Amino acid sequence: MKSLFLFPLVALGSVALPSPKGTMPPLRPTHAAPDSTAVRVIHGADEPEVNEVLTSVLHVEKQRLSIHDPRLAGRLFHITYQEYRQGKAEPERELTSQFARLLQFDSTGAFTCTVYSRRAAETKVENRFLLPQGMVIKAFTADPKRADQYSLRPDIHRLYRAADQAGRPANSPASEIHLPLGRKVPLVVYTLPYESDGLLLYCNLAQSRVPVGEWYGRFHIPHFVVYYVQIEPEKTQVAK
Repeated sequence: MKSLFLFPLVALGSVALPSPKGTMPPLRPTHAAPDSTAVRVIHGADEPEVNEVLTSVLHVEKQRLSIHDPRLAGRLFHITYQEYRQGKAEPERELTSQFARLLQFDSTGAFTCTVYSRRAAETKVENRFLLPQGMVIKAFTADPKRADQYSLRPDIHRLYRAADQAGRPANSPASEIHLPLGRKVPLVVYTLPYESDGLLLYCNLAQSRVPVGEWYGRFHIPHFVVYYVQIEPEKTQVAK
């Protein structure tokens, strides 16, 4: 069982432990730049007992991603995905053909997406995207005998402490990432860990800042899925 903390640095085996204190820089209050927006990230369930059942009994990862930015009212939160196997990128695909209905900010500029990830079978893993108006399921053939090692990683971006979390414990589940407006970037990565000195690691991988297209050559990860997002740029007004 692997750790489900935001910044795990663990050896996979019968027991998974979080990384030692002091190995990661603390999250700090911040604000997104004018050409970007802040995405609030909450890992796991809100209630500790529910989270224990979700992670330890059902072995499901949960990530809730939410944005509330009035500038984005009515725009599209366009998500695509791309598998990498043995370093080769498969064709990029749409998360859903109904993105104009399912992936749109509301009239106040709010959008929330909850992703549940799990091993669905011995050789199959899946990500379930719970969207405001529906759910989209993406299933993938897992690397042989490693279906229980995949993890969904939002920390491919720099994680900041959410502004309302100042003064709360360092392990508070709420943080934020910053996404540029109008440019396609990775949102989250569903990946196997890489091995180093007998340990199977995730955090150094996601935070390495190595482009995902180079992960196989650098880390020898045989299979992972990249979910990309592009927030629709501001619509221009047509002169009458």
